[in-house]
Amino acid sequence: MQPEGCGEQDMPDHDRHELWDARDRDGRLLGFDLVRGLPLPPHAYHMIVEVYTVTPEKRILVTRRDRTRRWPFYWEVTAGSLLKGESPEGGAVRELEEETGIIVGEAALIPICQVRYISSIYRCFVAPIKEEDPQVRLQAGETIDYRFLLYPDFKRFLLSEEFAPPVSRRFYSYEDLFDRAVKDGGCFIQKGKET
Repeated sequence: MQPEGCGEQDMPDHDRHELWDARDRDGRLLGFDLVRGLPLPPHAYHMIVEVYTVTPEKRILVTRRDRTRRWPFYWEVTAGSLLKGESPEGGAVRELEEETGIIVGEAALIPICQVRYISSIYRCFVAPIKEEDPQVRLQAGETIDYRFLLYPDFKRFLLSEEFAPPVSRRFYSYEDLFDRAVKDGGCFIQKGKET
């Protein structure tokens, strides 16, 4: 079974031959490559990062998915697959810059959780930024709009029909950890349960 959003019909041409590192169920490298769009071998996973960008006033960046992507026109946080050779932190930094133009260092990321879902492993991070109103540059073919929402409004928006349900489920499974990270920048990580 393919990870969410990884079917051949869901990909722009530049994604069709993307290489990923194969990982075991705990996220450890298995020593061989996976090719986006091809079936994954049994017991192999690929890793996806999600980045919750937070301003000093505790506003969260959300982006709206392009019509060509899985979950078209739904809102989400920044997310994407790790490329071959990338660390989760390196992939999170790259995805944030590619999809929004916002640059953060790996050391600024606050790891929240790691969750298995079907053949994917999601690593979720909070990324505090210094700017209250950063200039956002949307990535063509990925995102078409953005908003910054105050944290309580963001949490309500996650429950709306406009927000991608898989992201909402992951967030609410670890809500207390996200609350702590957004409130005080506490640094911690917890392995997620299989869903």
